[in-house]
Amino acid sequence: MVGATSFQIMAAAFEKDGPVPEAYGIAAPAGLSAVFCQILAPGQTGLTEILALPHSEAGAFFEGRARVIAGPAAGPLSEAGYVSVPVREAGIVPDAETLAGLAPELDPRRDLPSPYYVRPADARPQTGHLIPRKDD
Repeated sequence: MVGATSFQIMAAAFEKDGPVPEAYGIAAPAGLSAVFCQILAPGQTGLTEILALPHSEAGAFFEGRARVIAGPAAGPLSEAGYVSVPVREAGIVPDAETLAGLAPELDPRRDLPSPYYVRPADARPQTGHLIPRKDD
């Protein structure tokens, strides 16, 4: 595990809970109509980058590449008919309990948390202040 991102935490939890196929997917909510998706191999090895996709594109992303999908968005995607790939471990989430269960296996010299930005920031800079600043 290199850097404890949310997807790596979920992948590590997935791999602890049973046999690991040669390729599996992780799906996590990314907003009302989008999902974060990644395909991984054993050892939490990313076979793809993490992508933010509309629900309607998730099936095409996983189909024929991942043997199963896991993660908090896997169940809802399957139930809504967006994916036909089998779902396993839909209940794993990158929460404190999951991280605490994995913590004894982490190496503090290597497994440091690091942010991973799926897309660039979309906030607009404030050029005109709504409240005038006071000069000291």
